[in-house]
Amino acid sequence: MHIHSDLLIALAGQPNCGKSSLFEALTGVHQEIGNHAGITVEKKSAHYHDGNRRIEVVDLPGMYSLNSTSPEERVARDFILLERPEAIVVVVDASNLRRHMSLLLQILEMQHPTIVCLNMIDVAQRRGIEIDVEKLSMILGVPVVQTVNSTHQGIEDVKAAIRDIATKCTHESTGWRMNYEPGLELWIDELTEELAQRPHLMEDFYPRWLAIKLMEKDRYARRIIQHHTHDDRWEEILQFYEHLITIFEKEHGQTPLQSMVCSRWQKAAEIDRLCVTHLKKPGTARSDKIDRIACHPWGGLIIAAIILLVTFELTFQLADGWKWVPFGNEWTTPVGAMEYVTQDFLPHALANMFHPGTGDESLEAFKNTTFGSLCLDGILAGVGSVLVFLPVIFTMFTFLAILELSGYISRVSLVMDKILRRFGLCGQSMLPLVLSGGIIGGCAVPAVYATRTMDSFRQRLITMIVAPFMTCGGKVPVLVLLTGAFFTAYQGLVFGLLIFSTWIFALLASWILSRFVLRGEELPLLLELPPYQFPTFRGVMKKALAQSWDFLAKAGTIILAANVILWAAMYYPAVDKQTAQEQNLSDLEASYAGQIGGALTPVSQLAGFDAKDNVALIGGVAAKEIIISSLATAHQMEMDDNTDESQTIAAENSESDSQQSALIQCLQKDPNWSMSKTLAFLLFVMLYSPCAATLAVMWRETGTIKWPVFSFLFNTAVAFTVAVLVFQIGRLF
Repeated sequence: MHIHSDLLIALAGQPNCGKSSLFEALTGVHQEIGNHAGITVEKKSAHYHDGNRRIEVVDLPGMYSLNSTSPEERVARDFILLERPEAIVVVVDASNLRRHMSLLLQILEMQHPTIVCLNMIDVAQRRGIEIDVEKLSMILGVPVVQTVNSTHQGIEDVKAAIRDIATKCTHESTGWRMNYEPGLELWIDELTEELAQRPHLMEDFYPRWLAIKLMEKDRYARRIIQHHTHDDRWEEILQFYEHLITIFEKEHGQTPLQSMVCSRWQKAAEIDRLCVTHLKKPGTARSDKIDRIACHPWGGLIIAAIILLVTFELTFQLADGWKWVPFGNEWTTPVGAMEYVTQDFLPHALANMFHPGTGDESLEAFKNTTFGSLCLDGILAGVGSVLVFLPVIFTMFTFLAILELSGYISRVSLVMDKILRRFGLCGQSMLPLVLSGGIIGGCAVPAVYATRTMDSFRQRLITMIVAPFMTCGGKVPVLVLLTGAFFTAYQGLVFGLLIFSTWIFALLASWILSRFVLRGEELPLLLELPPYQFPTFRGVMKKALAQSWDFLAKAGTIILAANVILWAAMYYPAVDKQTAQEQNLSDLEASYAGQIGGALTPVSQLAGFDAKDNVALIGGVAAKEIIISSLATAHQMEMDDNTDESQTIAAENSESDSQQSALIQCLQKDPNWSMSKTLAFLLFVMLYSPCAATLAVMWRETGTIKWPVFSFLFNTAVAFTVAVLVFQIGRLF
């Protein structure tokens, strides 16, 4: 679908060249992120106004070439070919001109009006690199501008170059020609002449570019011939270029692609020699000196572990550990403030609005109505589940922005890549796994968002699916309560082994997914290691705020819908009151969710789970924090109407503590609960379906409901298999 605007501009470039920063500098934070049709890699779109003209800018995903080996390359190539932007702004790292030149030469071959943006010119100057901009522009035949994104230097020059393109407003060939090895040029010219005889092809594609892609054996170029020739002679073209490739390989002992890559590197070296001057003797750059330690095979691992641990600890301590936010007459945590607003202030405000009364009495009366239960347990609980995550999300995005803008994130990926690749993951998977609870107490929601830094969509999917296996904060109360109830003497040992086991299961699941489910070509980790630099406060805040708002605006709606559906399932009775009384069913057990839990019992009892356990686990799909309260409710732990013993406990402890203490005593006395069942239950909780918030974000990030559904089924199947094995083996002893 073409974006309707006065002028359409595409930003292209390699990863870490500063392209996204240029995009934000040009357009501000008003972005629209859209998935390319059929592909889940994102391209960002925004606009700015230049006089009366509206300029639409599309930030294409970072790429190293215009071949068809990755989703990023396909998205960029398809957009340029099909949307036909009025200009392409190619962002180049000025301190590494030769390395970025290959992509630029490929884009120039597409014959679209092009602007070269020499970014990070300040870094180049610090390294004593001087670029003759006029000579570079003359050689390439396109305008060249210099920018420094951190200070917005040169942004107006970019806009002026775009303005000049707008005055010409033509899609005619720019005349750029890259000359290859003479023997190859002969065949390219011959194939170009053959293609030029097909008018339908020439309407949409430049013949020389298409001939070059065919000689490279590009699969997309082959499909163009099949679908755009509009006659039955397309097979003749395929046979012709395959014949030319065979002849060239016999004569030169290499493929045309290998020859082209070599020619482009030679051209890049020639341009670098003519246009770049080193004012001081090249030495070891500061970044290279740091990388000798930071990227060391073993030292780098230790440094990465320390930095990730500190990042992880600071994220959750600032969000939900240290009480540093003034709140009334007290100090609390950001999460605590959000919890008060969503779980205390707003419920009482709603209750007083619709059911005036005094304090908790008004709240209880309002909650007992259908509308009140919908507002409090359905809508407000759904919105609250998003808002409570917000401090963690924002803090995590802030630290991620610091690590990314400083240049360190790429180093972590490089250090961890060799180890994780054996299990179908990659180095970029490490941060999401840690954030989701790889140590303890994380959250899978920011972990799924953190997979955005990954280049391979296949490995990104695998990481999304296995990250929820980690020990998120919502699972910790279940772990603490049940290990304390049944493994009192060695609670710490069992607790630690369970945390460690999640890594084992995550890596095994990754291995299975990569070899049997999400099979595909394993792309090498291609990383552009940017120079280390101090991120600006403005840049960090801009990035963190934009991503946090995206989380609220997009994920919140899906989370809200999921919670309302779950509320309806747990609120509305599936059986009438008389039947419920005859079967001694609680309100929860008589609900649709309760009936589903009972229907699952013939299968779930293989792992030792009864209907009450199933109800609690169904509630845990909304949020793992619900499991304890759902388990207590399913066991009819209404503290106000309980036994004298429970009343004594409630008098001695806080309400939440009394509920947990009473639940522990109830489970300890229940003959259905044993050590083997407890271990099975704990492992199931650790491994089964991601919570609704995680599934919602996964849906948002992949652009399809297929993968959240797969994750729900796959993770639950793994969890149930493990739980059955543990319970059945445990019964033998």
